[in-house]
Amino acid sequence: MKTKGFTLIELMIAVAIAAILAAIAYPSYLEQVRKSRRSDAIAALLKTAQVLERCYTEYNAYNDTSCPAVDDSDNTKLATAYTGTDEGYYTLSATTLTATAFTLQAAPQNDQANDKCGKLTFDHIGQKGIQDAASGVTVADCW
Repeated sequence: MKTKGFTLIELMIAVAIAAILAAIAYPSYLEQVRKSRRSDAIAALLKTAQVLERCYTEYNAYNDTSCPAVDDSDNTKLATAYTGTDEGYYTLSATTLTATAFTLQAAPQNDQANDKCGKLTFDHIGQKGIQDAASGVTVADCW
C-alpha cells in the first residue's frame, strides 16, 4: 500500500534548503538596506553643501552667521537643522568650516554603524571621501 505525503527525511531536506537560502539572502538584503540608507546621507551632505555654497555666494564666506546652515552662536558648527539625515541613520557635522573652506561628514548611527563604508565626507571643491571604511572599500563603492 502506497502512502501519500512527505516523509520526515524529505521534510528535513526542504527545511535545510530553505535555511541555506535564507542564510545567503539575509546578508544581501542587509547590504541593500544599508546602501539605501547611505543614499540618504549622500543627499543630506549634498543639500547642506548646496546651502553653504549659496551662503558663500551671498556673504562671501561659508561660515557667516547669517547663513541658515551655520550655528549663530559658533560659526564653526552647522545649525541644528543640518546635523542629521531625514531618517536618522547618519549624523552630519562640519569637520572644517571656515570662510573659504568646508568639509562635511556623515557619521553612521545605530545599525548603520555596521556599514562597510564608515563615514562619508564631502568638501568645498566637491571631493567625495570615506573614513573608517572596511579594508578594500573604495570611494566609488560608497558614493
